[in-house]
Amino acid sequence: MSVKFLSKVWTSSSAKGSDLLVLLALADFADDSGFANPSTNVLANKSRLTRRRVQSIISRLERAGELTVKRSRGGWNRRNRYQVLPVVRRGKK
Repeated sequence: MSVKFLSKVWTSSSAKGSDLLVLLALADFADDSGFANPSTNVLANKSRLTRRRVQSIISRLERAGELTVKRSRGGWNRRNRYQVLPVVRRGKK
């Protein structure tokens, strides 16, 4: 767990609601560089959302520039690798 990235998400993310919840769950799994690789099932359980909803939110967060996703290739048991990207909002430093 990286307290550093949890703090950055709280202070710099523009995500709201379920999007923020999933981003915080990812930040909770992140190392000090912001990388995490929990399964969508684990994220769904942690955020109390459906797996499909988590997948949708991850796509939206990726488009918003809040995280990057390196999609795994291969079998069904492979996990994606995520990097939480702190976003600096306008007017904040």
